[in-house]
Amino acid sequence: MYLRSLLALSLCLVPITVCGRAGDSSNADPEPTGETRAETRPSGDFETAGSIDATLGGEARSWTVLRGETERGPASTSTYRTREAFRSTAHMLTLDGHSGTRPGTRDMISLSINTGEPLDGCPCALEHQTIEYYVSFSEVYRTRDAEIVLERFEPAGDGWYEAAGRFSGTLAPAEESEGARGGEPMPIEGAFAIQGVQFRDDAP
Repeated sequence: MYLRSLLALSLCLVPITVCGRAGDSSNADPEPTGETRAETRPSGDFETAGSIDATLGGEARSWTVLRGETERGPASTSTYRTREAFRSTAHMLTLDGHSGTRPGTRDMISLSINTGEPLDGCPCALEHQTIEYYVSFSEVYRTRDAEIVLERFEPAGDGWYEAAGRFSGTLAPAEESEGARGGEPMPIEGAFAIQGVQFRDDAP
């Protein structure tokens, strides 16, 4: 299900294109077309808004959270959303880190928190959360049983938040991922410190 969500994110939800630089195919993914492409095309460079560092399968790794300007305004690869559902409020924090200087689904890490409790009351340890690692868009490893400890979540003004914490879990090939079939489980443990988490209003 998250694979479909990421495709939607890459096209529209987070208005940053996931295409590589012109002439660079090392970290490029299929480019949005038509109206969506015009809406999501960045108008400036991306800047670092934080980092996600981890040991993945015994190897030390680091990914960068990015923020930049689009034709629809500022955007980040990490977002905070709230949504009213069943007389309660869902709080959704998605932290996406990339290995390059532009967003993409090659060598990408994604941490997802979904809870019915407000995050401004943290520090808090959240179990049964989701971590995904994208070797590429067609090779995905996932766990829905990760522990994410949110040590700090604070507003930084103008719809932006800062977040810091740590996480752990064991990634396994995602069921729908053909490229990951036969892959070995990979333990992951790490920490994040992000200054550019963008609040996005899901209200209709």
